[in-house]
Amino acid sequence: MRSGMWPQRDMPIGMIASLIICTVLYMGVAIVLTGIVDSSRLGVAEPLALAMQLIHLDWAAGSSLSAPLHP
Repeated sequence: MRSGMWPQRDMPIGMIASLIICTVLYMGVAIVLTGIVDSSRLGVAEPLALAMQLIHLDWAAGSSLSAPLHP
């Protein structure tokens, strides 16, 4: 069977599937992030970097941070 045989059917399926995958990943990151850091502390410019620093993954927090985000 050739690739792209029914683009009018395959394109919407691919678009909806990618949206669902991105939504599930976004929700998963949000759930894990609020599990690591109290939600009242997430009002910073870089909440993922803050969470990474709090669990001592400074290498994953990024090199753009010059000072620690937590006291």
